[in-house]
Amino acid sequence: MRRHTFVFTLVSLFVLSTLAACGGGSPSEPVFKVTFVSPSSATTNEAATFHSVSVRLEGPDGEALQAPVDFMVTSSDVSAVAGVDYTAVSYPVSFSFGASDESIRTFGVPILSDGSIEGPETFDLTISNVTGGQLGERVTHRVTITDDDEARVGFQVTASSAPDEGVGLFPVVVSLSTTAGTTLLADTSVDVIRTGGTATAGSDFNFTPTTVTFPAGSGNGASMSVDVEIIDDADAESDETVILELTNVVGPAPLNTKTTHTLTITDDELGLRFDGEAAFNDVDGSGTLSSGDTVVVPLTSTPVVNDPSPSGIDLFVAGDTFGSGATLSAGPGTNDLTITLGTGATLVARGDYAGTSVTPGSPSGLDFSSTLPADAIEATDGQDAGPSGARDLTAGFTDSGQSIGVADCRAVALGDMDGDGDIDAVFANFGTPDRMWLNDGTGVLTNSAQALGTSASRGVALGDVDGDGDLDMVVANFGEPNTVWRNNGTGTLTDSGQALGTAASNGVALSDVDIDGDLDLVFANEGQPNTIWINDGNGVFADSGQMLGNADSTCVAVIDRDFDGDDDLVFGNNVASSRLWVNDGSGTFSDSGQALPTGTQAIALGDLDRDGDVDIVLGRNGTNSVLINSGTGSFTAIGQTIGSALTLGVAVADTDGDGDLDILTADSGGANSVWRNDGAASFTDSSIALGSLDSSGIAVADMDADGDPDLVVSNLSGGNRVYLSSLTGVWGTATLVDTVMPFSAGAALRGALADVNEDGSLDVFVAVDNGPDNLFVNDGAGVFTDAMLGLTSTFSIGLNMADMNRDGHIDAVVGNFFQPNRVWLGDGNGAFASTAQESSPQPFASATTSAVDVADVNGDGYLDIAFGNFVGVNEIWINDGSAIFTKLPAAPVAGSPTDLEFGDFNRDGTQDLAIARDGASVVWFNNGAGVFSDSGQALGAQSTRDLESADLDRDGDLDLVEVTATGTQIWRNDGSGIFTAFGATLGTNFQNNVSIGDFDADGDLDLAISNDGAPASVWLNDGSATFSNSGLALGPSATEYRVYFGDVDGDGDLDLVSVGNGTDSLVFENL
Repeated sequence: MRRHTFVFTLVSLFVLSTLAACGGGSPSEPVFKVTFVSPSSATTNEAATFHSVSVRLEGPDGEALQAPVDFMVTSSDVSAVAGVDYTAVSYPVSFSFGASDESIRTFGVPILSDGSIEGPETFDLTISNVTGGQLGERVTHRVTITDDDEARVGFQVTASSAPDEGVGLFPVVVSLSTTAGTTLLADTSVDVIRTGGTATAGSDFNFTPTTVTFPAGSGNGASMSVDVEIIDDADAESDETVILELTNVVGPAPLNTKTTHTLTITDDELGLRFDGEAAFNDVDGSGTLSSGDTVVVPLTSTPVVNDPSPSGIDLFVAGDTFGSGATLSAGPGTNDLTITLGTGATLVARGDYAGTSVTPGSPSGLDFSSTLPADAIEATDGQDAGPSGARDLTAGFTDSGQSIGVADCRAVALGDMDGDGDIDAVFANFGTPDRMWLNDGTGVLTNSAQALGTSASRGVALGDVDGDGDLDMVVANFGEPNTVWRNNGTGTLTDSGQALGTAASNGVALSDVDIDGDLDLVFANEGQPNTIWINDGNGVFADSGQMLGNADSTCVAVIDRDFDGDDDLVFGNNVASSRLWVNDGSGTFSDSGQALPTGTQAIALGDLDRDGDVDIVLGRNGTNSVLINSGTGSFTAIGQTIGSALTLGVAVADTDGDGDLDILTADSGGANSVWRNDGAASFTDSSIALGSLDSSGIAVADMDADGDPDLVVSNLSGGNRVYLSSLTGVWGTATLVDTVMPFSAGAALRGALADVNEDGSLDVFVAVDNGPDNLFVNDGAGVFTDAMLGLTSTFSIGLNMADMNRDGHIDAVVGNFFQPNRVWLGDGNGAFASTAQESSPQPFASATTSAVDVADVNGDGYLDIAFGNFVGVNEIWINDGSAIFTKLPAAPVAGSPTDLEFGDFNRDGTQDLAIARDGASVVWFNNGAGVFSDSGQALGAQSTRDLESADLDRDGDLDLVEVTATGTQIWRNDGSGIFTAFGATLGTNFQNNVSIGDFDADGDLDLAISNDGAPASVWLNDGSATFSNSGLALGPSATEYRVYFGDVDGDGDLDLVSVGNGTDSLVFENL
């Protein structure tokens, strides 16, 4: 350090303060002493201009100086250096005549700020050369100069990670922090040692304790590093840590708070891990877990199986097992592991393992065991398999093994072409004839041998265009006229001879755009405007003259985007923005102005977020898009990218049985994929890879009649494929549990479940015998609150919920005994208002109505009403679209009706009517204009309480369930509307009603029946309309209550609601 010499000349004493005492003298000379007030002091910092020090006069009490006392105060260096850290002083100091005991003299020493970090430094002040007095007790005072140029040493950060084991030497930084502009005056050193961590020295790392030294002159931000040698051990293990600590500082800079550093060594040999959900494959198509079925697990890399025993894979639900004799093998995909099930396997492929539920029958979860023996299952590079966290087991798809056709296929459509009750397939081929393949009922397709045209087809759609009750075929051709092929009802197609346009069409959709009761055609064209062709009702089409856009459209889909009861259109465009066109109700369209994403090759529609409206999925080139409907027809992209391939086909279906719609893609240049929905329109890749061909289209239907959604994929080469779902039979066991949550409903005679307030959950509307009708609002978890509506109706017996005025909200149609019937219009928020019907020229008259149902009986697109009147004649009221009704002059006759059920029983495309009554039930056929004729059938002879329709035997037509005083009878439809009693009656009680739904999620429809004076029962369908009692006895033993299936808690399965007298109204949750 360079020393500077300063000369200080004291001209006059710099006295900061003087304290004196006055008093009388004494005849003798007293003895006075001078002393420092304190032995030491310290400066606040180096910035202090002067540091004050005081000297005190000590003498006899009350005495005063008779003469001055003079002395010198002189400074001397200890560790501080005069001229650098302070200014040297040599002060003459005096207590003057008259000063008394305890008088004080205070003086200042100049302090210098040197900009160096040196720590605390000291110098001494000494009293000497006293005249007129003596030296006191403290003749020396030590001053400490506090260094305000602070410095600290510590780790730069407290934690770091080596990205992999191959980095070699990994630096850990020790840094110096100082006051800005200052430097160390002397060296500072600190030791770095290892004090802990999970890594093992010598095998995971090497580290030698090190002393780090910051030399004098180092300033803020100076850093030194120590190296930890990371050893690449080639073992698959979890991440490990090394903990370093700073200790033993020597020098002016002490430690800061960052004295410990944790280094994480990231294991780059992750080993073999699960890489997605496991998929169950029903190899034998039995619909149950069987020996030989498989579970395919996607892994992070290619597996080598050295031990075929599945004991190294954990199952986390009690009772789950892969079965006796189960084995492991690599494949079928490069990174797949297959578990082939043995005898007695028990699994639930429900896909929502919670990680905490281990109750038998809960959804299965699985993972590699943490105790898996070394080398039992390993990657090709020798890395061992290991756990990564429990994964779901879901239902996968099994390739049926069929290669259908060899042509360049561009599209596929599915439907029952030959009227035998199963789903057939039609393929649109490019440059070769289109083909129809007929299903044998098990999903095996056979070429019908019909060569359907020779055009360059790119799109195909099926529908009954000529109104004869079977599916016809419409083909979109590229560069040639589009064609219409008529079906004779048995699957033989004949060219209608119509040549529709000359555009380069890529896609076609069928819709009754003008709401006249027949299907019109919409073509998506490339390089030319899209066109609409209007049906005359007989399958003969005329160009509407409309030209919708002028983009390169690839596809078209039909959507009622705004709940106004007519069909709007979505066109997918390749280069330009895809567009939404809005129907005015007469078949005239206008561009909505919404610019949807470009690059669209395919469109699928469905309620993806379960809010009651229709959302859009766009299959695009590289980034598929999901567009969510606001409820008013405005669409917003969710921002999630679904896939990265060129998607030419897209579909939606509930592939895992959880109650929401998943996304399936047909991709060109890669495997087709399945994306699982979480119920809120957030999607996860299932890791299921279907095929490796260039796919062009995908369609969903139950091809093998087992009740789950199968897939048919069209390919550009290599033949088309059928993939059969494995969902049926392994989704889990349904159990109803009383939630102990009754909701009061007065003396309710009817109930209906609907999302009245549009919050995504099912509410309960009740028609009450002795009080106002009311609504009970669901909180989404199956807990109901009385909405206190108090809708003024009395003795309400009939009830139906539907959108009667086409505003997108659920309305209530109530049939009253002794009072006029009512239509209550919902506002979408849970409130209702009466229609203007009461003040119309033809109000609902006072009647004795005992039954209500709604349907479009005249084909105008609006829901009409049928009232069954217990006394008097039945009535049919025609809707004008705004919920103003006009009564038809004639209606089906049946005395004392107890229930009404609309349905297309003879499959002619119109709504027929079945009437339950106090006696045999009857069926009336509709001619399409609302004119009914008696079919001549008398179904049973008992007093019928309820009548419902559904396809119970899965043959494609509507069967009837008749609830009577002596049990429930199934009536099977032959397809033409002629019914035959099938099987024994279900139960022997006097019964009230039946609700139909897939209670056990096995793909067929089950029954819940309310028994008069006894608990309700649930009857399970075997798929052929043969039912067995589940053994469940639910609810009250009341004489008047009804039950309804519905998912009231939003978990994807069917719960049961009982509506009756007060506390007889209960909720049963399906577990």
